[in-house]
Amino acid sequence: MPADPAVAQQTVIGLLGPVSVDGVEVAGVRAKRLLTSLALAGGRARTADRLIDDVWGDSPPKSPHAALHTQISRLRQVLGEATILGVGSGYRLNGVVTDVELVESSLAGGDSDAVDRAVEQWRGQPGEDLGADDDLARTLRRRADRAWARVEELRGAQALAVGDFATARHVAEQRCAADPLDEQAHVLLMRALAADGRRADALAVFARLRRSLATELGVDPGPQAAALNVELLADERSVDEQAPRAGRAGRAVGLRAESTPLIGRDDDLAGIVDLLDAHRVVTILGPGGVGKTRMANAVGNELAAQGRTVFFVPLASVRDNADVVAVLAGALGVGETDLSVGARPRIAVGELADRLADAVRGQQAVLILDNCEQVIDACAGVIDGLIAAEPRLVVVTTSRSPLLIAAEQVYPLPVLGVDGADSSAVELFGMRARAVRPTADLPMDKVADLCAHLDGLPLAIELAAARIRVMTVDEILARLTARFDLLRSADRTRPDRHRTLHAVIEWSWDLLDDDARTALRSLCRFPAGFRTSAAGAVLRRSGPELDDVLDSLVNQSLLEVSEVAGHARYRMLEMVREFGEEKLAESGDGARIDAAMASWATDFTRSTRQRYEQSADREMLLSLAAEVENLVWVLRRCTSGAPDTETIVSVFPAVATIWAMQGLHAEVRSWGVRILDVLPTPPTDPDDDARERWQLTVLLACVHLLVMPQLRPLATARYYLRRLARAELCTELPAEFLSALLLSRSPFGALRVLVDGTASTNPDVRRAALSIRMNLRENNANLDGALADHLEVSKMAKHSDPWLQSMSDVSTASIFGQRKDWATAVSLYRSGVANLAVIGAVEDEAQARSYLVITLLALGEFDEAQRELDVLADGWTLDDPDPQGNPEAVAGMMVCFAESARLRGEPSAGVFVRAGELLVREHPVITSDPGVGMVLGAIVIGLALTGASATAEPFAGVLAEGVAHSFSALGWHDLPQAGVTALAIGLLLAGDPKTAIAGATLFAIADKLKARQDFPVLVEALARRREFAVVDDATWERIQLGVGRMSRRQAIVELRNVLADNVR
Repeated sequence: MPADPAVAQQTVIGLLGPVSVDGVEVAGVRAKRLLTSLALAGGRARTADRLIDDVWGDSPPKSPHAALHTQISRLRQVLGEATILGVGSGYRLNGVVTDVELVESSLAGGDSDAVDRAVEQWRGQPGEDLGADDDLARTLRRRADRAWARVEELRGAQALAVGDFATARHVAEQRCAADPLDEQAHVLLMRALAADGRRADALAVFARLRRSLATELGVDPGPQAAALNVELLADERSVDEQAPRAGRAGRAVGLRAESTPLIGRDDDLAGIVDLLDAHRVVTILGPGGVGKTRMANAVGNELAAQGRTVFFVPLASVRDNADVVAVLAGALGVGETDLSVGARPRIAVGELADRLADAVRGQQAVLILDNCEQVIDACAGVIDGLIAAEPRLVVVTTSRSPLLIAAEQVYPLPVLGVDGADSSAVELFGMRARAVRPTADLPMDKVADLCAHLDGLPLAIELAAARIRVMTVDEILARLTARFDLLRSADRTRPDRHRTLHAVIEWSWDLLDDDARTALRSLCRFPAGFRTSAAGAVLRRSGPELDDVLDSLVNQSLLEVSEVAGHARYRMLEMVREFGEEKLAESGDGARIDAAMASWATDFTRSTRQRYEQSADREMLLSLAAEVENLVWVLRRCTSGAPDTETIVSVFPAVATIWAMQGLHAEVRSWGVRILDVLPTPPTDPDDDARERWQLTVLLACVHLLVMPQLRPLATARYYLRRLARAELCTELPAEFLSALLLSRSPFGALRVLVDGTASTNPDVRRAALSIRMNLRENNANLDGALADHLEVSKMAKHSDPWLQSMSDVSTASIFGQRKDWATAVSLYRSGVANLAVIGAVEDEAQARSYLVITLLALGEFDEAQRELDVLADGWTLDDPDPQGNPEAVAGMMVCFAESARLRGEPSAGVFVRAGELLVREHPVITSDPGVGMVLGAIVIGLALTGASATAEPFAGVLAEGVAHSFSALGWHDLPQAGVTALAIGLLLAGDPKTAIAGATLFAIADKLKARQDFPVLVEALARRREFAVVDDATWERIQLGVGRMSRRQAIVELRNVLADNVR
């Protein structure tokens, strides 16, 4: 309380909670509104008209001034020593002070107890009892919010000063979440993280602040934040522990193993690696054919061997600047998993470019972008943003032109040395020539002369060496010399080295017959390479005739051949593709090839779907995944200009499906909007196959938009589906069933469609309906019913389909885990993880493996759990910065670490806290994702069981908000998940005599809602709940009986009431 005697003698008007006078709540909404209006005037007079507006709003009484006089008279009776004075045409308070003013005065003093005194004044949510969320309530809240912001500012500063970094960080994170543009809050968070040894995370905070300010206001952070960022960057470079750990290879994504030695490049390799110690961005610059890609791959392998995480992203096939971010997203694994607890779909909301920054944040990663020249502007912009987001990220690019950004250091890659018989160029020629004809005569002086004519270009040397199969060195040299003379006289605008390479490729071209030339220029538009069947479709050839054409291109080194998914796959080098494009343009045959590509894509996706329906298997999914880049190329052509509707509705469902299987929902969402924008109105009476293709296209395009509603494309989708749907067939065909669900006008209408679907004679419709009903039953704590549906779906599943099988296994494992049949759950999780690995669903696999670890811990199989955790962590340790990835999956992995430590009797509270902070900080839709509710609930319970309840309190509000969202009109209505929240917050309340009854009530509600028991902490908390509740046995029994008599709907209402009264 204030020490000032004058203040102590005044009547205290309470506004920070229920409106009160000296601690006694004022009765009646009108009296509260009148007193609030007068109190907010700060001792100044309020006119009668203003008071009438504040008390009655838009519904004043017939005689407003008389009614106001009556209210004034009644209010005077409860004010004690204070008075209401009439002043002219208005009124003012005299002899009062508000609790808001007491807080402001206390904080202005700045003494060490000021924050505690201020916090004591808050008794609830200001303005909540004023009857309406209008101007008066908002004015009060703004005043209270300003005071609370000052409280938090001082609390954070004091915590930082005394070394309580966890409290300082929590305060700062709350303020940053409330106002993403609050620079002081971000500075506090940066200082708290840095002081706690988390400099990388502190620098990431600055990057987010800079991005927010630039996006919202078009400005940079202020001098204080900028100076702190510079200081932290300087400290970061000097911290030895941030160096890569020796002895452990880093993660490598997209790198190729070196199939042959890299000739003559040792100095270049060492030079580039050294440059990366001093520069954030290094561009390997050089003409086509000089070996930039090979060098970049070698740099990546070298850095991975040193323990760095390396992402290699080929951009040769990307022609549109707008596609660069999506390609990077795919390489970095940015694309939220749709596997949440119980296999619910979950799509995170957020801009893909921002998600890219988040993906590299906290990692000492290397990003290699190969062949940037054709999308150089987009690459420059993305790279500039990424290196700002993560100060330890380094980027290597290969390009024919520089990025021209400030952080770039160019490394011009030289050609191979050609001086003498022992030069690297001669060594390369000899190696390649011996590979095609081991007995060839290779006079070293003549080979050196030949390599000099080839300007030392590695690709030109390799192509020329391939001629040794049928020619001598003298013959090769004679042919090339004549050709160079012709080129140099014919085109002096082309750079010498480009002319050299072009000459070598054109020589190969001249050696081809007409059929092979046609093949080269016709097949150059497959950016991902092609199988024999695709080549046959475009060339309209088959059998030995086709094989001979492809063999001739391989023999001239114009095609590379490898084996993918059990089939030969051909690929053109990028320079050869460019040459093919030149020849295709000269031929004027481009439109026909585009049509042939579209025809191939249509036939391929239709046959793939037919094969999937008959017998889906791993090979089929890998085959589809291998063609995605080619299919996207076709979609780009079909959606630019006049849309090729038939190709779109055939190809897009296949591409969207494989993306969804791999968790790349951002791509589906982005393309879905584009597809709905270009598709014309569906035909009025299509045939059955065409109708189904249209429906699947529209359904896949719009379903990913439901979580982050985009009204225009969704409205378009519903309109199209209404034109296409045939209600009478909704139980006979899967597309009709899903359309009927999406077009239902109410939840009850959708339930009727669902019930009808479970009785369908079509196994695909019935399987879909049972899967949806299974989720609903699980959400309603009907585990027996959900398991029955799961087992029925499992019987119907196509067991050769790794995707459906993995979904079935993981979902069923979740139910067995809730029933505490952990041995069965382990077996099913293992099967699910194996199938997810087959199809490359990295995020889904990681999340399922975390459930496996937890379940093994529940069984007490600690050593096996540790082995699986080692696989899951992939070398990450608790000493490292937070890893990249889906926040729920990363936090789940951290919970695995924490649970393992707790069950072994080792310290675990800090890891639980770290996992919770990451979830709250990074998850974009944390309160609307029920899966996050379980993970966060397990974190709170783990902290309570380890005696660290105080550190769990910041997460209680998030859990309470999650319950409110879950049981809103658009929520999941997940009872067991709500039970976890009841159990978690019950542990925080039950040990305090002031809130023990509330805690015991939450325990009873957790029982009523059948709280999940997947995690060991959940099982232990349920078993020990009585010992945590400091109520007597009679009270305990009374609460148990009272809640036991409630319906589950009533239990949810009670849960929300208890949370509202006890969780801030």
